[in-house]
Amino acid sequence: MFLDLLIERCLRFVFDLLLPVAVGYLLVRRTSPATPSLTHAETGASTAQLQARLDRVMWANIYFLTPVLTCLAFWSKDLQVQDLWLPVVGLVQQALPLALGWWRSHKFDNPSDRGSYLISSAFANRSVVGIISVWILYGQSGYATARWVMLAGPFVFYFFGFALARHYRSLDRGRQSSFSMRDLLFRKNQLPLLGIAVGITLNLLDAPRHEFLDTVFDPLVHLSAWLFMVPIGASLDFGKMRRYLKPVSDLLAIRFVITPLVCLAVVLALGMKGESFGVVMVLAFTPASIGAVILTRLYKLNVHVAAAAYVLTLVVYFALIFPLILLLSGLGNSS
Repeated sequence: MFLDLLIERCLRFVFDLLLPVAVGYLLVRRTSPATPSLTHAETGASTAQLQARLDRVMWANIYFLTPVLTCLAFWSKDLQVQDLWLPVVGLVQQALPLALGWWRSHKFDNPSDRGSYLISSAFANRSVVGIISVWILYGQSGYATARWVMLAGPFVFYFFGFALARHYRSLDRGRQSSFSMRDLLFRKNQLPLLGIAVGITLNLLDAPRHEFLDTVFDPLVHLSAWLFMVPIGASLDFGKMRRYLKPVSDLLAIRFVITPLVCLAVVLALGMKGESFGVVMVLAFTPASIGAVILTRLYKLNVHVAAAAYVLTLVVYFALIFPLILLLSGLGNSS
């Protein structure tokens, strides 16, 4: 029983997390020097066009498929009293790395590097790598629990994350920045929150749910995972980020030691057990976010710092952290 469960989860891990990253990485590399007739400039333009298309695929996933999945997950979720604490714990998972990142960011001399490091520390890859990892372990119910933990995440990212990026861009350029509250509130990026609201409403109204929706949920998660992870794999450029790997290596301790230990103390103090406990702890171990790379690129900070943090923590997560989580979860289910 234990061996069968472990094999099934390992296969999901490879198929939904590792394989699409490898496909995206190789897809971009295939457009490089494979065609001798193309000049270096033409090759670069072709690669940029491919990455732009993959970015549109990822955003389409956020705008359309993710709201559907969150709606279905919350519609079927058995909401409990202890779930009310989950968004609070989710905020702890963001506030602690942010504080530690601000403390450690002062080792960088210029605002561009400092801002990129701080943003990478503040935001974890919970909405992609984290939630797929949870789904591998706990299925549809765990998916909904993870969304509940991350309920405040989009608000924090689009309000605080964008403001933080603008602040460090201003420091780097010596200019003051301004922003529109209306522009931040009404964005298509908030559509997953609408999916959560609709799902909770249907749940509370005890609306009838066709069994076909349960049948299509898992295939849709597989599809969503690939639509996220292939563009992520395509964004990797190990050559440009290599020089920043050492300066960002302390994020390994922040992401995989300090944050999980503090989250463990919090969930034990709150008396969380079972699935809620497991989901919170899996999300506490998630690597740095690709959103940090997007923010630093958008606001012209040092994107290679964010990319180095993203790749380093992602590789450690794939190679060590999640396999260990799989093993421990399998042992727990077999006992």
